Amino acid sequence: MTSTEIPPAKNTAAIFVLFIAFFVMNDALAQDPPTWSTGADMPTPRKEIANATVALNDEVYILGGVDQQGNVSNVVDVYNPATNSWRSAAPLPLAVWRSSAAVVNGRIYIFGGFQFQVQRAFPFNPTNRVFEYDPEANTWVEKARMNTLRGALSAVTLGGEVHVIGGANIAALATHEVYDPVTNQWRTAAGLIETRSGLTAAALDGKIYAFGGYRLGAGNVFRRTTAEVYDPATDGWSFITDPPQARLGIDAVVVNDRIIVIGGNDTAPPRTVQYDPQTDTWNGLADMPTPVNFMGVARVGHVVVAAGGGPVNLDRFDAVADTRLLTFSAPFLINAGLNDAWFNPLTDGQGFFITVFPELGVITLAWFTYDTSLPDAGASAKLGDAGHRWLTALGSIDGNRSVMAITITSGGLFDTATAVERVDDGTIIITFNNCNSGTIVYNIPSIGRQGSIPIERVVSDNIDLCEALSGE
Repeated sequence: MTSTEIPPAKNTAAIFVLFIAFFVMNDALAQDPPTWSTGADMPTPRKEIANATVALNDEVYILGGVDQQGNVSNVVDVYNPATNSWRSAAPLPLAVWRSSAAVVNGRIYIFGGFQFQVQRAFPFNPTNRVFEYDPEANTWVEKARMNTLRGALSAVTLGGEVHVIGGANIAALATHEVYDPVTNQWRTAAGLIETRSGLTAAALDGKIYAFGGYRLGAGNVFRRTTAEVYDPATDGWSFITDPPQARLGIDAVVVNDRIIVIGGNDTAPPRTVQYDPQTDTWNGLADMPTPVNFMGVARVGHVVVAAGGGPVNLDRFDAVADTRLLTFSAPFLINAGLNDAWFNPLTDGQGFFITVFPELGVITLAWFTYDTSLPDAGASAKLGDAGHRWLTALGSIDGNRSVMAITITSGGLFDTATAVERVDDGTIIITFNNCNSGTIVYNIPSIGRQGSIPIERVVSDNIDLCEALSGE
């Protein structure tokens, strides 16, 4: 639908009356909180495996680490949450601990790590070697080395590349290198604001988030109290809200558009917490039954696997075999029962028509504004002023969310065959919590506006259909 030059309130006043007449307040149907349980023990108890644990083909791979005798390990154990069973995979070509791993295009890549036993003096002989694992052939091959020797680093996949961040050699590092598996080449990206060894990182919505870690000074370890976000569009880092605890030896996974941070070494028992990038806020979750640090964490479906680790950092032979499972409610899925009018009851003057096309795998959105009083007669149809009526957006369905491209339509007259102009202008990320609540995060560069809007239905007629479809 195009914008119009005729007095818009004649049409939008009716929409306003409809909103008031048919508004029904429905409480959001919150998902059950996640709960911890136990799985089968690891065959080889190990610690120092944070960031060196990844999920591939619905299994969890745990790479290297330090065993209960203090030996540096090249063992690769593989856990299947569906069968609660373990198997072995081809060992690493190099025994390492505090390395980091990532998955790209069905292959596992492991980066760096320390080679000396923890009883030896720091810096434990860090390496810059990189290996690729082919799960079909069950083989490892060496790839191009990093430019920097380091362990206690974090590797994150973003856009088909692996960003390798932080770590330590003779000191904590802010180094940020990017590996391209297709060309087998490295490039340098902007470094962290603060040096971080023993950090963790995760990618969400096209950005990378780095948490915790420590710096070294005067023979002491100083835990980082901050967290940072990297935007590849600007090749820059900025601070986000500080985590609840300053921790090292942590690991992180993404679940339901939140980043879950687990474990760690701290003066207080480490909490399980989640970070919401849309609101830049932290919330606590159920804590692990037994706190440990430098354990391995990965997600398969809606189950987070947290295996191994040890109660004390470094020089204690205290690696455990425990497998802990944090189970989340199955995520809500976008379906045709969401087709409806939506709004934010706290904000006058706007609403959203949402239409889902399940067969096409897409969702469309029309964001309209209206006035509670007539605009000036000369009001023009430009974005942001009284004459503008519509933004439209289209995106692919991805579980309970969609990243949508905004289109600005201008020109044309109501019910008149007049040429119009359509221009792409920013993005909307729409996320549904359930059949009656969601969030719209928007960024419109042309007017320099961005923000977050909670939404709910205007009327409840389609909720039954939505719940029936979401239960299929």
